[in-house]
Amino acid sequence: MNPLLVDLPLQIDPQFVVGMDWARQAQFRVAKNLGSDQFWLAASIENSATVYSGTAPTAGNPGFKTGSTINYQNAGAGVDANTLSYTTNFAPDVIVKATADFDMAHFEAYGLGRVFNDRISTVGSGTNYTVLGGGVGGDALIHVIPKYVDFHISGLVGDGVGRYGTSQLPDATFNAAGHPVALPGYSGYAGVVGHPDADNDLYAYFGVEHVDDRYDLGLVKGKLTTLAGYGSELINNISCATEDATEPAACSPTTSGDAEITVGNWYKFVQGPVGTMQVGLQYSYVRRFVFQGIGPTPKTDDNFLFLSFRWYPFS
Repeated sequence: MNPLLVDLPLQIDPQFVVGMDWARQAQFRVAKNLGSDQFWLAASIENSATVYSGTAPTAGNPGFKTGSTINYQNAGAGVDANTLSYTTNFAPDVIVKATADFDMAHFEAYGLGRVFNDRISTVGSGTNYTVLGGGVGGDALIHVIPKYVDFHISGLVGDGVGRYGTSQLPDATFNAAGHPVALPGYSGYAGVVGHPDADNDLYAYFGVEHVDDRYDLGLVKGKLTTLAGYGSELINNISCATEDATEPAACSPTTSGDAEITVGNWYKFVQGPVGTMQVGLQYSYVRRFVFQGIGPTPKTDDNFLFLSFRWYPFS
């Protein structure tokens, strides 16, 4: 419950690992121990921000009046034209968490409540539209062999929870009428940390994040068209398998998720009056997944190698 005592993954990459749920945002938190330091309950209201993504509706869509504009709040990548970006969220995110500590393990469970809204405006008037989102999650830190081996597993599932994951997947999109639609998704990771001696910390993590598609199709001038939404089956990926294609715009895959495998080690080569000096080496493999569109389904992945030196003079 102490925000300064978080069991973070040991990786060097400052974006942490895929599957970890976190956010750097303003909050007001109240916590209470339930008779002892073993069990705690807390509630927090936190700065709201929504990542919208996908195809926004255009004039001529069912229920979307010609000359209208969608005003929405977006903390990440934008959507298509015919939108304005400014904050319209009227409620904070709400998180409730319970924790339990035992000699061999730490457990926690939490719930997340969110509100997504936009405003369809025309000259001189407008209408607000709201949809609720949120999810449930849990976490466990188990001391498999006390002082030598720890196992950590964490996960979150719900509607509109993408922004809380490391990959920053979208929270919401729009339907054909311009109303917000929360995107179902999940994230999670598991890891093992070993301490073979006082000088080394070995770690390995595997994490995944995923978001579902939500989109509306319809006929426009007799042609099946994506009216609005995220992950449409009509996304044009024809040129994605052709290097230096003459139509580079014909490759617009929509991300459905990510996965990562990370291994590394921290070696403390100095521990004494001058503090602690340590060197770290980390390898990560990251894979991006996309929705099937028209044409081939592109694949992409990457390998990362990190090296870090750190000096903690007061520890």
